[in-house]
This record gives sequence, structure tokens and C-alpha cells, in this order.
Amino acid sequence: MPPAGAVRAQVDRIIASSEFQVSERNRGFLRYVTDETLAGRGMNIKAYTIACQVFARADDFDPSQDPIVRIEAGKLRKALERYYLTAGTSDAIRVEIPKGSYVPSFRPVDAAARSAEEPLPTIAVLPFALLGDDLAQSHFAMGLSSEIAAALSHYQNVSVACRYATVRIESHSSLDAVRDELGARFVLEGVVRRSSERVRITTQLTDMDTRRQIWGETYDQVLSADNLFDVEDQVVRHVVEAVAGIYGGAITEAVWRESQARRPNNLKAYEAVLRVHQHNQSVAPELFFEARDALEKAVELEPTYAAGWASLGESRCDSYTLGYTDDIEVVHDALRNTDRALVLEPRCEQAHFVAGIAHLVLRDRAALVRDAEVLLAAPTCPSTQAWGGWLLALSGQWDRGLEILEPQLEAQPGYPLWLHHAPFLNHYRRREYEAALDSALKFTMPNLLWDPIDRAAVLGQLGRSTEAKKAVDEILAIQPKFAADPRRFLSCFISSDDLVDHVFEGLDKAGF
Repeated sequence: MPPAGAVRAQVDRIIASSEFQVSERNRGFLRYVTDETLAGRGMNIKAYTIACQVFARADDFDPSQDPIVRIEAGKLRKALERYYLTAGTSDAIRVEIPKGSYVPSFRPVDAAARSAEEPLPTIAVLPFALLGDDLAQSHFAMGLSSEIAAALSHYQNVSVACRYATVRIESHSSLDAVRDELGARFVLEGVVRRSSERVRITTQLTDMDTRRQIWGETYDQVLSADNLFDVEDQVVRHVVEAVAGIYGGAITEAVWRESQARRPNNLKAYEAVLRVHQHNQSVAPELFFEARDALEKAVELEPTYAAGWASLGESRCDSYTLGYTDDIEVVHDALRNTDRALVLEPRCEQAHFVAGIAHLVLRDRAALVRDAEVLLAAPTCPSTQAWGGWLLALSGQWDRGLEILEPQLEAQPGYPLWLHHAPFLNHYRRREYEAALDSALKFTMPNLLWDPIDRAAVLGQLGRSTEAKKAVDEILAIQPKFAADPRRFLSCFISSDDLVDHVFEGLDKAGF
């Protein structure tokens, strides 16, 4: 942790900033939890003590009846996010209050850490333009672009240009002016128009290197005072995932296509990470080895890039689950890679997800659930929530996991199709074979072993022998080693021996 004096000076800087937009009592909230933590009394920071010491609640305060601390903590977290997107972008200490706790963290952000972020593509979100002179709509347009910028800051594969700088630039300024002022490769613009009770929001993303629009969408919504924030949340959710999502996001696709012409040894760490994500979409063997070789080289050249280590761990897990090696030690190597990633960046969601996969393969259910819960406590990016729900379902918490996962499948334009494995298993274990087949048919990744495994098992249970036998042939064509030890493969992504037996029963009926 940074020195106490430096932390107090940073908190003073935050509280004095015009970009830290909270009430006086929330300024007191931040000072109180900071002072208690620095005094070594962090374990005593609870909703009750904050309510009594900061919000002057009586001694009989009951947090379950009065949610004031939880509500104000949410406001404080958002205010801190806004500060670090605006006035605090270059600050040397980052103050955060993690979700699920009221104890602040104080993280040094030195020059080396900041430089590690520079390879990421930068996006600038310009203030959305308003067609008309309705003051309320002007506030809606400004708030929408601000919320999009804040949401994008949670995506670890893009860097967001300082919000303070973007507000000085008018929407639809010349590309040269935007590039010179912000140094951003990608620019997101929007226009808000209102007609009677409907609002139309038009967005577009421009790649400044090619001067071409690479993504755009129009959203038509009924807008009222009652649903204003719901509409804003829905639009923000769709825009940020379509623009910056790891799977199918416009920026990811643009940078990946650009890097295709480069040899693996010449890739930057960020580009090498994209190769892993592309392999996860196609699961072509040649892409796997190319991605692994690129990552091995990339982490040597950029050893402080957390996502590089997380992706290397993912590649090592894949090498076991796909059958490229039978040495289970490689999964332990993957955990060592994710540990290194989390030392560099404790909030690295990809590292937590890969650790979850490793713990699933190793049948460490308690650790798997912990990994899932960390992802679910993170900012609500659809991909992060989907990963957490998927892991939680496969840990055996089917109802809660799928309640989280299934809405995210609708929210992500390019979600990885292997996410359907969890809904499939849930229906299959309940002997809802027709519903299981519907999920299996959404998998549609013929190069991935689990696609024909799921189809073969459920088709076998349904007695559709011709189709089932064809799926069995696909399994053996993808991985001939499956015939010698099917349970070794089945156990990778099924955490219950009883369910492994049930799936194997379906494969047996399929003619395996």
C-alpha cells in the first residue's frame, strides 16, 4: 500500500476536485473509511459503524431495514469512477471501494503500470449531439455519452480517452481535430432526437486510421420520466458490448484483422491476446498453436501486461481440455499464470475466469465458486457476467448460474457459442432431452469437441440413432484419443461424476 501521507493527500485531491460530484456527507464517508483503514481498523468498517459515525443514525440502526449506507456507497463508487475518468487520469494513487465491501483500497499507479496500458486501442466518446432545444433531452444526451464512457472503462481490452478532454470537443468535429486533440484511434459519436414520446439514438464508431465507419446502430425507445434510466441502461449495455466486447466487438475485430498479416513473433502482447480470443471462436488447431507461440513471445517482451499472462494461462488450460497434452500439470501452470496476472492487475476478469476453468478441470469446486463470485461482483459487463454465470452453473449452482447467464446470451452480439454447454447440461441432467437438444443445436462449433459430444449424448437418449452415430464420428474425427479415455475429457467440463455417467450413458446409446 502507498504511504499513509500520500493516500491522505490523494483523498484530499479527490474531495477538492470539481469532478468529484457527491454530497458533503459522502465526502465525509470517504474520509471516514480512509482514516479507519489507515489506522488499521479496516475490519471494523461495517454498514452499522458508517451509519452511526457518518450519517448520524441512532444506536438501534438496522442495515436490513435502512439501506442508506448501501445506496450512498454506490453513489460514492460512481463518483470515484468519474473522477478517475476525468481529472484523475494521471494520478499516481487510485482509491477504490470494491463492491461487496466498504473498506477502500489504495493502489499505486506508477509510470510502468500506465505504460503497460498504452498498447491498448484508445476510444474517445464524444458528447452526444441533440437535435432540438429541449433542456431535459440535452441532459439525457450528455448523461448517455458519460455513462457509455464509464461503462467502457470497465473493459480491459480498450483504453478510454479522458472524459475531461472529450467534453471540450463538439460532436461531429473533423476527424483531424479529434485525432490531434485526443490521440484516440476510435471515436464513438451519437445523436439524440425526440419526437413526441419516442426517442431515437443513433450511434457510430469510426476507425481514425482508415477514416471509415466500422459500426453503427439506431435505437428507438419510448421515453418517459419513469423509464429514463432504464432506457439509458439498456442502450449503454448494447453499445459498449457491440463496440468493445471481446467476442464480436467492433474494435476487437478491427485490430485482429489488422494483425493477421503479422507473424506471431512480431505481434504485440495485445494482438497476441486477440489471437486467443479468435481461437476460442473457431477452435481451429492451427490457430491454437499460433496463439500459444505468440503469447509465449509476447509475455517475454511485455512482462507487465496482465491480460497476456491470463491468456497464456487460458492457452495452457486449452492444451489439456482439447487433448493436445495429457499432462495435468499444465493446468497447474495455467493457475501460476493467472496468479501472476492478478499480481499485476487484481481486477483482471480474464484471469479470474481462466482460474475458474482451471479449478473446474481440477474439480476444486470451492475455488471455482470463489472465481465465479469475483466475476459476478465486478462491474456488469455482459461478458464478465456471462463468464461468472457459466462457471457458477457448472459448479452445480444451476438455477442461480443460468439466471445470470441466459440474459447475457441475448445481450452479447458475438458471444462464444460454447456458453450453451451450461444450459445444455442443465436440461440434460433433468432429463429434459428435447430442451437439451435445442441448446446443443445452438452450440454450432463443429471444430470443438464438446459440440458433437453434447449432440451425440442427447440424440442417443432420444433414440435418434442415425444422427447420434454421425455426431460420434465427428467426435473421433476431432480427437481420436477420446475413444481411449472418454471420461478424462468429459470430466473437464462436468464437475459431477453422476452427470459424467449420465452423459456417457447417452454416448453409449449413440453407438460409441
